[in-house]
Amino acid sequence: VLVTDDVGLTLTNRSLPEDIILNKVTMIDHDTALIAGEIGTVLRSDDGGKTWTRLDSGVDKTLFGVRCRDAMRCWAVGIDALILSTEDGGATWQVVNGSTDLRPLEQVGFGQAFENPSLYSIDTAGDFGVAVGDIGAVFVSQDGGMRWERLEASKNWALPWFRDVVVREGEGGAIVGARGRRVTIVEGRIELDAEGD
Repeated sequence: VLVTDDVGLTLTNRSLPEDIILNKVTMIDHDTALIAGEIGTVLRSDDGGKTWTRLDSGVDKTLFGVRCRDAMRCWAVGIDALILSTEDGGATWQVVNGSTDLRPLEQVGFGQAFENPSLYSIDTAGDFGVAVGDIGAVFVSQDGGMRWERLEASKNWALPWFRDVVVREGEGGAIVGARGRRVTIVEGRIELDAEGD
């Protein structure tokens, strides 16, 4: 974990003592940030990244993404279509989608990966939310992130990996991924015919 307070001119090492992979950081405001990582790791800083507190996510699966609407309401996504939500700043987390069961790696085949793809990014605006991941996975919420439904992939998507999503209330958004794939979100509608190679 490297922290700057001078727009990147200098970086201060705030790394953890443990050897753990951290996958995504999101800044909520000038002082507050969350990090998601492997083995269900969620970290929170309330002092601009000087110190980090480990939060109990309630899961042992790798989390790839985290995004917050404000200091209290956040979501994290990860392996097996896992979507977690919190409404108390991360003190408690609820599983709102996906599987928390741990299986040996050799039991995870293509069929399992297709049914429960890894999710890498999530964003919400108002009642609308989108989570994206492996093999063209796009999950949508219309109720502020409480329930999630998987959209059927367009036949010409060729099962791309979607890596990030951004949505803004009333302004639409975008999904981006492998091979230059990009999907436009307009007024809560996802244009299923993605552009790219």
